[in-house]
Amino acid sequence: KISALKKYAVMVEEKTKVNVEYFVVGFLAVLAICIFSGFWASPITNLVGFVYPAYSSIVAIESAGKEDDTQWLTYWVVFAFFCVIENFADYILYWVPFYYA
Repeated sequence: KISALKKYAVMVEEKTKVNVEYFVVGFLAVLAICIFSGFWASPITNLVGFVYPAYSSIVAIESAGKEDDTQWLTYWVVFAFFCVIENFADYILYWVPFYYA
């Protein structure tokens, strides 16, 4: 079974004749530049911290095992804790270099 992401990667490679690894490296480089420059740093890091875990949580809930459910529930509790702490520590974190606050 080929995943949807792999299917699109193969399609991009066939149409552009460029390895998909180059697109991934370029995309990650642009993300890194945006984060370190402060341009859209908060939305990018929040999406990275939310989109993949949300997808994995849905997959875990639909699976039969309970171990992965516990793993992702723990992730969301820790994620929420850091979001709350970050809200209160924003005044201190503002002075940390390369922090996006």
